[in-house]
Amino acid sequence: MFYIVNRKHPKADFDAEDNGITDLNRAKALDQEAYQTWRERGQLGVQARAEFFCLLRRARGMLTLVQFAEYEDIWGIEDLIGQAEEMLHNPYFAESNLFLGINQVARKQQVTDLRIQYALSKKETDKAAEMAMKMLVEDEYVIDTILMNCVTALNTFFELQGSEPNQVPNLAQGVKRDTRRGQVDSLRKAKNVIFCLDYSGSMAGERMDR
Repeated sequence: MFYIVNRKHPKADFDAEDNGITDLNRAKALDQEAYQTWRERGQLGVQARAEFFCLLRRARGMLTLVQFAEYEDIWGIEDLIGQAEEMLHNPYFAESNLFLGINQVARKQQVTDLRIQYALSKKETDKAAEMAMKMLVEDEYVIDTILMNCVTALNTFFELQGSEPNQVPNLAQGVKRDTRRGQVDSLRKAKNVIFCLDYSGSMAGERMDR
């Protein structure tokens, strides 16, 4: 990625772009080799978390090249996201470390976040806003960093649809303001503790007996 991002720099080597492509292809081949080794040794379940995070990192890296370096998608962002999503619905990984400390909803949010960013990179603001709004409305909670990305997607959509600048709701500022206010209140009342019971059991994965 370094070679490709800096390929147009005056002091960059003449073959910087070729070196970057070679490195990306080498990384892709090593990923496939590692996956095949885990499969042969029956370690896919043990390595599920590592595999999932690797797919997310690869997708984010390619998104960076596409969005900020204006480079072509030479790896296949859609394929990377699809592989990560497929892992979430594969019964084989249901009891693996993929969901250690975090449930399927949160993992799905990580994948959807990449789909939102990918849609924005292709100027599909309506599609990005639709996915963002669905997550904000349907999910009981949203990971904080992903929440801000959802808000950014919605703001981008409103900015393109709004006829006048003052008609565009600045959701990002509102969320940041409420977050800062919540942090200040928490610091002022550091000794206060709030217990929340989820009687529906939806966040625990099953319904609780009343």
